[in-house]
Amino acid sequence: MTQAPLRHSYASMTRVAMLVMAIIALAVAMVMQAQAARGETARGETAQTPEAITLFLAASLQPVTSALLEQNPNFEVRLVPASSGLLARQIALGAPSDIYITADPKWSAWLKGKSVKVIEARPILSNRLALIASASSGVKLQAVKNTELTPDGVRTLLQNAKRIAVGDPVHVPVGGYAQQIFDKLGLIDSSFSQRLIPLINTRATMLHVERGEADIGIVYRSDALFVRKASLLGLVPASLHNPIRYDVLLLTERAREFYDFLARSKARANFSSFGFTPL
Repeated sequence: MTQAPLRHSYASMTRVAMLVMAIIALAVAMVMQAQAARGETARGETAQTPEAITLFLAASLQPVTSALLEQNPNFEVRLVPASSGLLARQIALGAPSDIYITADPKWSAWLKGKSVKVIEARPILSNRLALIASASSGVKLQAVKNTELTPDGVRTLLQNAKRIAVGDPVHVPVGGYAQQIFDKLGLIDSSFSQRLIPLINTRATMLHVERGEADIGIVYRSDALFVRKASLLGLVPASLHNPIRYDVLLLTERAREFYDFLARSKARANFSSFGFTPL
């Protein structure tokens, strides 16, 4: 059996998600224009300052970065969270951004291939994938934080789920990692792909599971540790997918101070507290 049926069906399933991505891209541009006009910052201030910088970041980083800025109010930063692929395309089209943080290094390389000026770049964080289940899913397995699932355990959970929430692999890194898991476990038939619900980011995946709209979701550990209305089943073995690495790209020299701050001990401790592993 080949992988073609799954990929063909999965691609068909993501057409609506891709349309949503296009709408979000327009929304991102509109929000940025509105923020520029009002001078809004991540701390809700209304006075535009010359020091304010714009940070494009993977949606999974929004909670931890917001907390970091609350603890360090000397930085004036406007956050623009979305899927890594969507943000990369916006930057390539000329959207103004001072720093970009992606959840997949391929988007770093993609931007450089588009001749986008990158002053400096470095790996900043790593993460893990986890499975979460809705209260109505009927899944009996309960696990504690950082419990490792076995490959067979992951396969069984996925095979038994009627609806599986995942990121859209076209734009969302967590969706690409999920596809690697399916390939490694041999979950490549069309009947399985029909149970997949491709979504715009891990936050949307969490909401689908918490609302009972999906039985199981594949999310980052940093998201799974804070679910309220779902169960954390355990961590997916790292051997089932490529290493998860976040890269930070400095796009303008004016953001140098904050770029350097992200690698310091205070920021690293904050990232660790939210389930990330600083590099």
